[in-house]
Amino acid sequence: MGERISLPEKSTHANHIWTVDFKGWWYTADSEKVNPLTIRDDYSKYILSIKTLSKGDIPSVKAEFIRLFKIYGLPEIIRSDNGPPFASMQSLLGLTKLSVWWLSLGIKLDRIEPGKPYQNGAHERMHKDMARELQHEIVGNITLHQKIFDKWRIEFNRERPHESLNMKTPEQVYVKSEKLFDPNADLLLTYPFGFKQRHVNDRGYINWLGHLIMIGNPFNGFNVGIKREGDHYSIWFANNKLGVIDNDFFSLISDPDSYKVHKPRKVTKKRYPSHAA
Repeated sequence: MGERISLPEKSTHANHIWTVDFKGWWYTADSEKVNPLTIRDDYSKYILSIKTLSKGDIPSVKAEFIRLFKIYGLPEIIRSDNGPPFASMQSLLGLTKLSVWWLSLGIKLDRIEPGKPYQNGAHERMHKDMARELQHEIVGNITLHQKIFDKWRIEFNRERPHESLNMKTPEQVYVKSEKLFDPNADLLLTYPFGFKQRHVNDRGYINWLGHLIMIGNPFNGFNVGIKREGDHYSIWFANNKLGVIDNDFFSLISDPDSYKVHKPRKVTKKRYPSHAA
C-alpha cells in the first residue's frame, strides 16, 4: 500500500488519448545511442510507434508524428511528461514548438506531474516489457534494433491479449481516428468575429497598437487572436487563452488558471495499490 495519486483522465475510446515518451537510452555494441520514442493509444493499448531517432529534438519527433497522423488520424488528447521536446518550463505555459503545433491541430495536452512517471502507468509498464524483452537481448547496430522493435510492436499488437480489453489484443480493439490529418491546418488558424488577428514574427513578437509584444518563439509563424474583454485585451491561440495585455507596459500577462488542462495534475493523499491497471 502507498500514497494514491489523482488519476489522469480515463480514456473511453480509441484515439481519445495517445501517450508518448522516450524509453530511456542504452548503447549498441557499436556505441550507437538507442533512445526509442514510443507512442501508444491509451484505450486499446495499441503501440503506434517505437522509433529510434537520430536526435530526440522537435523536428525529429514532429516528423514521426506527421507520419503517424497520416496513417491513423488525430487523437483528441496527447499525454506526456514535462520534459523536452514535449514541454519546457521556461516558456509561456510550458509550451514548445511541438506542443504548440499539437494545439494548432486541435489536440489537447495532458501533462503528468513532474517526477511522477507512474501517472502514465500503462505506458511505463509497456516500457518495462521492452526493457525485459529487448534492451539487453539485441546484438547488432541501430538498424537491427529498429527492425526488431518493429517486429516486437506488431507481435505486441496482434498476439498479446489484455485483461482490461476482455482478453482481446490491441489490434482487435484499435480503430483509426475519424479526425483526419490536414498537413496545412496549422497554417490556416482563423478566429471568430470580434477577434483581431496578429502574426507572430520569427522573433516571437506581435505588433499591437504600434507596440511589440512578446508571445514566445514556440508561436513563431502562427496567428494569434486578440479579443477585447472589458478594459483589457486577451490573447488567444486557437481555443486557448494565453493571457491578457498589460495596458501600461504592453506585455503579456499569462493567466495560469485559464490553462488548467495543460498544467501538471495535483496529488491527493489517498491509498492506492501500486500494481493497479
